[in-house]
Amino acid sequence: MTETTSTPATVAELSDFSSFNLHSALQEALNKNGFQKPTPVQQRTIPASLTRQNLLVSAKKGSGKTLDIE
Repeated sequence: MTETTSTPATVAELSDFSSFNLHSALQEALNKNGFQKPTPVQQRTIPASLTRQNLLVSAKKGSGKTLDIE
């Protein structure tokens, strides 16, 4: 298993979802639903997930790992 971490400079560069070069449909859905700035855990994990790496993410409840839709 390869451990991937982001440096603070890398995270700072990913201050909004448009920085990730996401598929246009996904970017459009994020914009439509008001998501502009990724959480710190998203800033650190989205780049690895876009390269199809397996991820094991551990972070506090409410930190942005998942979305709670009621």
